[in-house]
Amino acid sequence: MFLLYLRFLVPLALLYWGIKKNPFYKSYPIMLPFMVILFAITFIRMVKYSKRTNHMVHQVLLDPTGTELTIVFKNEWLRKMRQDSVERTMVISNLANPPQQGEYRELVGDLFPEEYPFDYSRIFDYRYFWIKYYMSQRNLLALAKKPTYVNHEVLNNAFATKIIDLSQAQIFQVKNTEMSKEELEDFLEEENQYSI
Repeated sequence: MFLLYLRFLVPLALLYWGIKKNPFYKSYPIMLPFMVILFAITFIRMVKYSKRTNHMVHQVLLDPTGTELTIVFKNEWLRKMRQDSVERTMVISNLANPPQQGEYRELVGDLFPEEYPFDYSRIFDYRYFWIKYYMSQRNLLALAKKPTYVNHEVLNNAFATKIIDLSQAQIFQVKNTEMSKEELEDFLEEENQYSI
């Protein structure tokens, strides 16, 4: 989380130093108000960006019946300070995109793909998050484009409000907190039906 905010914190620190020391007070006196305005704009952009990181998803768990998702959020400490719940259970039918035409504005951000397969080159652009809106344009989820593990077929269909019944599927309960990253990757590779 700290690394995501460095793109705001570094410029804010440099601008703060420039405002405090005011090295241009003789040669370019207009620089002081310019730096104050730039500091305010950068701070406002950081606050707007915090809306996405406040909704950053750590895990998405699908109910075996395929009708509900449990969303576990990443920033537990801040959510507990604000007395928000760390996880939220949602019915898949409520994950439909909000209206966008007419008097509604277009959805902003890099939207989560709802078709599978999708253009995988979108994962490697400069944006860290997929954005998934639901119910209204104020409700959103921010999902990392490069997670440790994801089943895109299931997740894309769930976010497209397609119910997937997993009650007859073979499901493994993995204690990944007790495994190293290599052990988890080896296990996933062994259970992957498409691996050679």
